Amino acid sequence: MSRFLAPLTSLVALSLATGAPALADHVPPACAPPHQTAGCPEEPESAGSANKEYTPIETEDAKGLDITVRHGVRSGYSWVNLQDNPLDLGEHFFVMGYEGNQVFEGGGPVDFLMTYNVMISGMNQSIFVPSANLLTGLEIGRSVQLGVGPNVSLGDPSGGERWLHMIMAAGVDLEAGDLSLPVHVSYIPDVDGYYRLAVTTGVNW
Repeated sequence: MSRFLAPLTSLVALSLATGAPALADHVPPACAPPHQTAGCPEEPESAGSANKEYTPIETEDAKGLDITVRHGVRSGYSWVNLQDNPLDLGEHFFVMGYEGNQVFEGGGPVDFLMTYNVMISGMNQSIFVPSANLLTGLEIGRSVQLGVGPNVSLGDPSGGERWLHMIMAAGVDLEAGDLSLPVHVSYIPDVDGYYRLAVTTGVNW
């Protein structure tokens, strides 16, 4: 028996002396990264990776508010109840100006509307009467518009200095391809009875 074990003992001693790898340390080339196959032995997990748990990232879906902006020129007709006519003017005025609209879409049939414009009236009588309006209201069905707000005008029909009034307006905004055609009727009351009515139209883009 000793003569059969002697060659094996010599082989082991030679391996230890030369630093040759043991048979258990031999890894087939197919198992070396990155060519690992299903038959390759699994690598032991490190202590840090063994205790690490997967945590999904939670994201909050913030709902944005869609805002449609439209603007364009306006022109029309205004009638002023001058009563005793303290300014010696005609009751009929041509008006022209520029207007902007912002529609805050709420996802339903009714949206919030903000309208602002600058107008000039009286050119047909060779006078210059500037005014500015800011209205807030509703847009129904993406067409019908209702609004109310302040009106500031440098011309007081009563001849006094009441430059601040209230304005109420209603109308429709008709789609026309990439443009739209707004038509509005407005009413400006006055404590002394010098109220104003106006009809305007124009184009939005």
